[in-house]
Amino acid sequence: METTKLVQAFKTELNLTDQGLLELTEQKKGLVIDVTTEEGFKLARKERTEQNKLLKNIDNLAIDGKKSVDEARNVLKDRVSEIYAPTVTAFEAENIRRKEAERIKKEVEEKRVQAIRDQINSIRQFATNLSGKSSEELQGVIEAVDMIDVSESFAELTQEAMVVKKETLAELNQSLASAIQNEQLEAEREKLRQEREAQEEQNRINELKAKAQERLNTLIMIPSGFFGKTSDEINKKIYSLSNYEVKEEEFGELFHQANASKEQVIQQLNMMFDQQLTVEKVQEDQANTDKSKAVEPLIKTLTEEDKQETRTPLRILLDELLGFDCIPEKLDVVEQKLIDSGLLK
Repeated sequence: METTKLVQAFKTELNLTDQGLLELTEQKKGLVIDVTTEEGFKLARKERTEQNKLLKNIDNLAIDGKKSVDEARNVLKDRVSEIYAPTVTAFEAENIRRKEAERIKKEVEEKRVQAIRDQINSIRQFATNLSGKSSEELQGVIEAVDMIDVSESFAELTQEAMVVKKETLAELNQSLASAIQNEQLEAEREKLRQEREAQEEQNRINELKAKAQERLNTLIMIPSGFFGKTSDEINKKIYSLSNYEVKEEEFGELFHQANASKEQVIQQLNMMFDQQLTVEKVQEDQANTDKSKAVEPLIKTLTEEDKQETRTPLRILLDELLGFDCIPEKLDVVEQKLIDSGLLK
């Protein structure tokens, strides 16, 4: 369907002339529908259906007309293309070849430039990850960068390469200066730390020595605390010391002296033990003598009945008295008991 026929169809079949559109406008003019009511909602739906039907008819006519126009257009294009084909076909093939050649050339150039930029970036990389490097390591990096020749192999980017090398060396030298300063500070801190540790160790040694000397003095003075003690108390201390282990970690450099002192103290205690045994023997003998003297008058007063009977008051008292440890300080007690019993006046 030709375009003029399509326009004519709109007019005749759908009455979409200027007059027809005016009539449709007049028809709908003043139409107000209350869509909130059920009746108004149905009427509005009918209006929408009428509109959609008209629009669809317009589309259908247009589609039919377009198909006819496209067919005519394609016929014309095929005839024109056939006329120009020899020249245009050759041109398009050459155009494709030239574009491909340009693409390849551009790709090669980009790779060449990228390779140079990679070289430049490799110079920049020398100035990265510098944290923690020693001054000796940084000096080696600086020497490596300084030896890079940027006068060749950088083509049109030679100037950029020179700038990057200069900037990289400046950063490296700055890092080197900081590293040297940090190393000096660290060396000073390490020296102070070692001095502090040495002083602390000396203080610890002095403290150990003082404690060891105190232990040694305590050990040496043990005998002085046992004057006037019983032989049993002295003997227990001898036993305790004999089982006492002198430890090197407690006496340090006084270890051997402490061992010798331990033996000397034991010898002194043994001597004191022997002396105390002698004293206690003498005291025991004296006590026995005093006891005999204390009961001798009583024995003389025994009656025949007392000698025969074992439970007379006097015999009971004698048995009690003879059971006393009649050391001198108890004699007063014995005497008082005799007085209380009426046997002594």
